[in-house]
Amino acid sequence: VVQKPVGEVTFIANDIDQRPKIKSTFIIAEAPYPKWYGIGEVSDSIELTLARFDDFKFIGAVSDRNFPLNDQRKADYHLLISAYPRGDNVRMYGKLIREKDGVILWSSEQLFTTPASLDNRNVPKIAGKFFAQLASPYGVIYTDLELQNEAVLDRQKKKLPCLIATYRFNENRSKENFIKARACLDKLIDKRSKRPSVYAAMTILKLQQYVSLGADYEIDHLSTATKMAKLALRYNPQSARAHQANFRVHRINNHQDLAKAAIARALILNPYDTSVLGDYGSWLIAQGQYEKGKEAIHQAETILGTSPNQFEVAKFIAHEMLGEFTKGNEIASHLDYAHSPLNALCIALAAHRQNNNRMSKSAIEFIKRSFPKLAMKPRTYLVKSDFSQLIAEELANKLLLVQQAVAAANQN
Repeated sequence: VVQKPVGEVTFIANDIDQRPKIKSTFIIAEAPYPKWYGIGEVSDSIELTLARFDDFKFIGAVSDRNFPLNDQRKADYHLLISAYPRGDNVRMYGKLIREKDGVILWSSEQLFTTPASLDNRNVPKIAGKFFAQLASPYGVIYTDLELQNEAVLDRQKKKLPCLIATYRFNENRSKENFIKARACLDKLIDKRSKRPSVYAAMTILKLQQYVSLGADYEIDHLSTATKMAKLALRYNPQSARAHQANFRVHRINNHQDLAKAAIARALILNPYDTSVLGDYGSWLIAQGQYEKGKEAIHQAETILGTSPNQFEVAKFIAHEMLGEFTKGNEIASHLDYAHSPLNALCIALAAHRQNNNRMSKSAIEFIKRSFPKLAMKPRTYLVKSDFSQLIAEELANKLLLVQQAVAAANQN
């Protein structure tokens, strides 16, 4: 098979559906481990954690007492784990190596103490929290793929890999990022891709069009999104991303029971996917369950060690509705209104409350220019964006007050 580089990741020529590959190696210590620490269980749990992520191809784990010098597994990333007994405790080390050049992208260590009882020793949960930050959206591998491809794109004018194009759109929902992600996904679907994450990503794009475009387009985009979500589930009913896509469709259709069932299934299949966790938390907040929603987002942030844009927006909404304006203002101060219509909404509300006329005017002008439906019919737009009627009404009224203040200032 002829192969060619796309960015820093190897893809099979003429097959843009190829996923980046991950392998793992578990280095076993010479000294005996405590009875509560099962090597086989730990290795299997690491493999289970990494295999849950649809966007990558996990090609297997090996356990040995030495680093594999003649490793025949070809991968883009190598997760190397070692564990050493310290009395009744175990200290684990992990590092992620980019195979192309041997660069260590991530390293971590953690001391695992003797559990109070074996019933409380949930090894898959320990492994999930420890390693999910690598393969989860907004995590280490995603970031590396984006940075490496950015450099190659500048030099060689290559096309952006689909994985990164859709990742960029999720973080910054600009028109440019939408066009790139849509073009990439269209090609994969035309090639009859069977990756559930491809159809899940297209579901998100079509729902974005449904919310943003006029009435003449709404039925078409919503029905297409529904079709994409069903295809994701058809190609892999054990995919967390597929159930997440159906969760989003059910939300927009106000099918609350179906939405709850879909997100519950997604969380069972992959409780460490930060996209799923963040989506769940954002939905809870949009439905008025503020504390529970913030807790779900906090779990995702704990895994990542950072807070992506969509998490910040959801937290701002929670603080706004709870009257925690100081916390909301802090979040709004580092948002970019060009990243999404909800970013602009948050900034407009916070700026108006702080009498920052220049910033509130900029945010309102951006909304009018880029998202006219939100400016003209904010309540309708927010309801279609899956906010409850009550929350949509309150946010819409606040936005209208800002618009009126900006209009009055322009007349003076």
